[in-house]
Amino acid sequence: MQAIKADLSRFSMEVQEYEKTEVTDRYPFSGWEYSRRGHDMLLFYARRKDVQTQTCILTYQNTKMEIRRWNIKGSRFGTYEVLPIQQIPCTKWILTEAEFDWLDIPNLLKDLAMEYELCQEEFTYHSKQMRINSMEVSVMDEEQIPFATIDEGVLKDLITECETKKLDKEQTFKVIAQPWMDSIRDYLLKMTNKYNDQFFVCDLRIKPTGGFVEVCGRQAQVTLSHNPPQKSYIKLCTEKQVEEDFSVSDPVCLESPACQKTHAWFKVKEAELEIDETLFRTAPQKDILILFPNSKDHRFQIEINGQIGIHALVSYLKLMPELCQQMDELQKKIDGFLNF
Repeated sequence: MQAIKADLSRFSMEVQEYEKTEVTDRYPFSGWEYSRRGHDMLLFYARRKDVQTQTCILTYQNTKMEIRRWNIKGSRFGTYEVLPIQQIPCTKWILTEAEFDWLDIPNLLKDLAMEYELCQEEFTYHSKQMRINSMEVSVMDEEQIPFATIDEGVLKDLITECETKKLDKEQTFKVIAQPWMDSIRDYLLKMTNKYNDQFFVCDLRIKPTGGFVEVCGRQAQVTLSHNPPQKSYIKLCTEKQVEEDFSVSDPVCLESPACQKTHAWFKVKEAELEIDETLFRTAPQKDILILFPNSKDHRFQIEINGQIGIHALVSYLKLMPELCQQMDELQKKIDGFLNF
């Protein structure tokens, strides 16, 4: 440890030794964390009585490494069981005498201490972000989605900047509209986090029957439920006085990639919303929603990984007529400047 310039004031070592007095045909420990080779090697010592065990606990900074050596009395060779770090879930290593001699314990201990410190910093950072997000969600205004003001001066500057970057008309439109799309996306995600009522769009087509119905989600998850999403959706629309009309297509399953796609359409007055849902059978982390918050112009587009909540959807539908009117006006302005 001195050779690698470790802080010895933060290093300690504790060694214990004992002799086994019982013979058993069971593994010395639970066994789930060992390979087949590890099982067989430890079972060898479990079946013998003339076994010595030495346990060494190495502590450096805030981490602990545990090394246990099994050997037969009088033998110079043994088997080592190494738990690299107690603070982080990891697999135990089963090493022979020769393998253990090659293990660089000091550098391993120092590196793991640094890694654990970085993990703690990352955990602290994300904990703070979660608290901040929780505070933002608790005080959010559910009755409005504020759009940044885009006057003619700002519009001209943005178009000039896009021309400098040699963007075409469609790309320029998306750049200008992106702040509004970010506002809608942020609102949907915050509402989803606040109420934690995520649902699969494909299940919204299932009509309540008064009894149990099949709720499919992705094909790998089929369950029975007496409360399909449509029931909660209709109830919430009634509570929020949202007079809407909607339709959801049957899922289309694709083999390459292995996923299912569903299209949903919602209408409130003259405003329309479309949602394309893609669910991956074996990779739920890839699930994605493509939302067209103003169906009249698909250049207004939002992508969300995962699902949104029923409260988020219904609350947006309530605001949608006014928001779509603002998007229509922006669309006319942008197209007027681009076609000038």
